[in-house]
Amino acid sequence: MRKVVVAFDPGKKNFAYSILSKKGKLLDFNLLGNEVSQKEGLISNLKEGEILVKQYKKFVSDLRKILKIIKKNDAHFILIYERFIPRGLTKGNLSEIVSMLIGMLILTMNIRRCRKVVPVTAATWKVHRNKFELLIDNDTLSVHVSDSIGMALHYLLKENYLTLKKVKSIVKKINITNFKERP
Repeated sequence: MRKVVVAFDPGKKNFAYSILSKKGKLLDFNLLGNEVSQKEGLISNLKEGEILVKQYKKFVSDLRKILKIIKKNDAHFILIYERFIPRGLTKGNLSEIVSMLIGMLILTMNIRRCRKVVPVTAATWKVHRNKFELLIDNDTLSVHVSDSIGMALHYLLKENYLTLKKVKSIVKKINITNFKERP
Protein backbone atom coordinates (compact mmCIF):
# COMPACT_ATOMS: atom_id res chain seq x y z
CA MET A 1 0.00 0.00 0.00
CA ARG A 2 1.20 3.51 -0.84
CA LYS A 3 1.56 6.26 1.72
CA VAL A 4 0.05 9.71 1.19
CA VAL A 5 -0.08 12.89 3.22
CA VAL A 6 -3.47 14.53 3.77
CA ALA A 7 -3.13 18.09 5.04
CA PHE A 8 -5.91 20.35 6.29
CA ASP A 9 -5.98 24.09 6.83
CA PRO A 10 -9.02 24.53 9.09
CA GLY A 11 -11.24 27.55 9.25
CA LYS A 12 -14.84 28.42 10.01
CA LYS A 13 -15.65 29.20 6.36
CA ASN A 14 -12.67 27.91 4.41
CA PHE A 15 -11.55 24.44 5.45
CA ALA A 16 -9.08 23.35 2.79
CA TYR A 17 -7.34 20.06 2.16
CA SER A 18 -4.70 18.62 -0.12
CA ILE A 19 -3.50 15.08 -0.73
CA LEU A 20 0.09 14.51 -1.80
CA SER A 21 1.98 11.31 -2.45
CA LYS A 22 5.13 10.85 -0.40
CA LYS A 23 7.01 11.76 -3.59
CA GLY A 24 5.25 15.14 -3.61
CA LYS A 25 2.72 14.54 -6.39
CA LEU A 26 -0.44 16.57 -5.81
CA LEU A 27 -3.25 13.99 -5.99
CA ASP A 28 -6.21 16.14 -4.95
CA PHE A 29 -7.14 19.41 -3.22
CA ASN A 30 -10.16 21.59 -2.58
CA LEU A 31 -12.16 23.64 -0.10
CA LEU A 32 -14.71 21.69 1.91
CA GLY A 33 -18.30 22.81 1.92
CA ASN A 34 -20.22 24.76 -0.67
CA GLU A 35 -20.90 28.39 -1.58
CA VAL A 36 -23.38 28.79 1.29
CA SER A 37 -21.01 27.37 3.92
CA GLN A 38 -18.15 29.45 2.57
CA LYS A 39 -20.26 32.57 3.22
CA GLU A 40 -21.97 31.55 6.46
CA GLY A 41 -19.54 28.99 7.85
CA LEU A 42 -19.41 25.20 7.82
CA ILE A 43 -21.10 25.36 11.20
CA SER A 44 -23.10 28.53 11.57
CA ASN A 45 -25.50 27.75 14.39
CA LEU A 46 -24.45 26.33 17.73
CA LYS A 47 -27.77 26.99 19.44
CA GLU A 48 -30.17 24.83 17.45
CA GLY A 49 -29.46 21.11 17.63
CA GLU A 50 -31.20 20.15 14.37
CA ILE A 51 -29.27 22.71 12.33
CA LEU A 52 -26.00 21.74 14.03
CA VAL A 53 -26.53 18.03 13.31
CA LYS A 54 -27.38 18.78 9.66
CA GLN A 55 -24.22 20.88 9.24
CA TYR A 56 -22.14 18.24 11.04
CA LYS A 57 -23.45 15.51 8.70
CA LYS A 58 -22.57 17.62 5.63
CA PHE A 59 -19.04 18.18 6.91
CA VAL A 60 -18.54 14.48 7.68
CA SER A 61 -19.92 13.62 4.22
CA ASP A 62 -17.24 15.87 2.67
CA LEU A 63 -14.56 14.14 4.76
CA ARG A 64 -15.78 10.73 3.63
CA LYS A 65 -15.30 11.82 0.01
CA ILE A 66 -11.65 12.46 0.83
CA LEU A 67 -11.39 8.99 2.37
CA LYS A 68 -12.75 7.54 -0.89
CA ILE A 69 -9.99 9.32 -2.83
CA ILE A 70 -7.42 7.85 -0.44
CA LYS A 71 -8.95 4.39 -0.81
CA LYS A 72 -8.98 4.78 -4.61
CA ASN A 73 -5.23 5.43 -4.42
CA ASP A 74 -4.85 2.28 -2.28
CA ALA A 75 -3.02 4.24 0.37
CA HIS A 76 -2.34 4.58 4.07
CA PHE A 77 -2.15 8.19 5.11
CA ILE A 78 -0.62 10.67 7.49
CA LEU A 79 -3.10 13.30 8.66
CA ILE A 80 -1.70 16.79 9.14
CA TYR A 81 -3.71 19.76 10.30
CA GLU A 82 -2.90 23.26 11.38
CA ARG A 83 -3.67 23.85 15.03
CA PHE A 84 -6.00 26.79 15.44
CA ILE A 85 -4.50 29.35 17.78
CA PRO A 86 -6.55 32.54 18.10
CA ARG A 87 -4.39 35.51 18.89
CA GLY A 88 -6.95 37.90 20.27
CA LEU A 89 -8.07 38.78 16.75
CA THR A 90 -11.30 36.84 16.85
CA LYS A 91 -14.67 37.64 18.29
CA GLY A 92 -17.67 35.42 18.69
CA ASN A 93 -17.64 31.66 18.30
CA LEU A 94 -14.78 31.20 15.81
CA SER A 95 -12.48 29.33 18.23
CA GLU A 96 -15.29 27.06 19.35
CA ILE A 97 -16.40 26.23 15.81
CA VAL A 98 -12.91 25.56 14.44
CA SER A 99 -12.14 23.36 17.46
CA MET A 100 -15.35 21.40 16.81
CA LEU A 101 -14.45 20.98 13.13
CA ILE A 102 -10.94 19.75 14.00
CA GLY A 103 -12.49 17.27 16.44
CA MET A 104 -14.88 16.02 13.74
CA LEU A 105 -11.94 15.80 11.34
CA ILE A 106 -9.88 13.63 13.67
CA LEU A 107 -12.79 11.39 14.65
CA THR A 108 -13.83 10.86 11.03
CA MET A 109 -10.39 10.47 9.47
CA ASN A 110 -8.60 8.49 12.17
CA ILE A 111 -9.52 5.05 10.92
CA ARG A 112 -7.60 1.96 9.83
CA ARG A 113 -5.75 3.69 7.00
CA CYS A 114 -4.48 6.59 9.15
CA ARG A 115 -0.94 5.91 10.32
CA LYS A 116 -0.17 9.15 12.12
CA VAL A 117 -1.87 12.41 13.16
CA VAL A 118 0.38 15.48 13.08
CA PRO A 119 -0.91 18.81 14.44
CA VAL A 120 1.33 21.71 13.39
CA THR A 121 1.32 25.38 14.26
CA ALA A 122 1.37 28.02 11.56
CA ALA A 123 4.48 29.50 13.16
CA THR A 124 6.37 26.23 12.73
CA TRP A 125 5.71 25.40 9.11
CA LYS A 126 5.45 29.00 7.79
CA VAL A 127 8.82 29.98 9.27
CA HIS A 128 10.29 26.93 7.53
CA ARG A 129 8.52 27.89 4.28
CA ASN A 130 9.88 31.44 4.42
CA LYS A 131 13.40 30.34 5.37
CA PHE A 132 13.69 28.08 2.33
CA GLU A 133 11.65 30.31 -0.02
CA LEU A 134 8.92 27.73 -0.53
CA LEU A 135 6.00 30.15 -0.87
CA ILE A 136 3.16 28.82 -2.98
CA ASP A 137 2.01 31.86 -4.92
CA ASN A 138 -0.64 30.83 -7.42
CA ASP A 139 -3.72 32.97 -8.09
CA THR A 140 -5.70 29.91 -9.22
CA LEU A 141 -5.52 28.37 -5.73
CA SER A 142 -7.16 29.76 -2.60
CA VAL A 143 -4.79 30.80 0.18
CA HIS A 144 -6.16 27.96 2.32
CA VAL A 145 -5.49 25.29 -0.30
CA SER A 146 -1.99 26.72 -0.83
CA ASP A 147 -1.40 26.52 2.91
CA SER A 148 -2.56 22.90 3.08
CA ILE A 149 -0.13 22.03 0.27
CA GLY A 150 2.62 23.97 2.07
CA MET A 151 2.01 22.02 5.29
CA ALA A 152 2.20 18.70 3.43
CA LEU A 153 5.44 19.69 1.69
CA HIS A 154 6.89 20.89 5.01
CA TYR A 155 6.15 17.47 6.52
CA LEU A 156 7.60 15.57 3.55
CA LEU A 157 10.79 17.63 3.72
CA LYS A 158 11.09 17.43 7.52
CA GLU A 159 10.63 13.64 7.49
CA ASN A 160 13.18 13.23 4.65
CA TYR A 161 10.74 11.87 2.09
CA LEU A 162 11.83 14.73 -0.17
CA THR A 163 14.96 16.82 -0.57
CA LEU A 164 14.88 20.61 -0.44
CA LYS A 165 15.75 20.68 -4.14
CA LYS A 166 12.76 18.44 -4.95
CA VAL A 167 10.38 20.53 -2.81
CA LYS A 168 11.56 23.73 -4.54
CA SER A 169 10.92 22.05 -7.89
CA ILE A 170 7.40 21.03 -6.80
CA VAL A 171 6.62 24.55 -5.55
CA LYS A 172 7.88 26.06 -8.80
CA LYS A 173 5.66 23.70 -10.81
CA ILE A 174 2.62 24.42 -8.60
CA ASN A 175 3.18 28.17 -8.99
CA ILE A 176 2.98 28.02 -12.79
CA THR A 177 0.10 25.53 -13.09
CA ASN A 178 -3.39 26.83 -13.87
CA PHE A 179 -5.55 24.96 -11.35
CA LYS A 180 -9.31 24.86 -11.21
CA GLU A 181 -10.84 24.29 -7.79
CA ARG A 182 -14.09 22.35 -7.77
CA PRO A 183 -17.21 24.03 -6.44
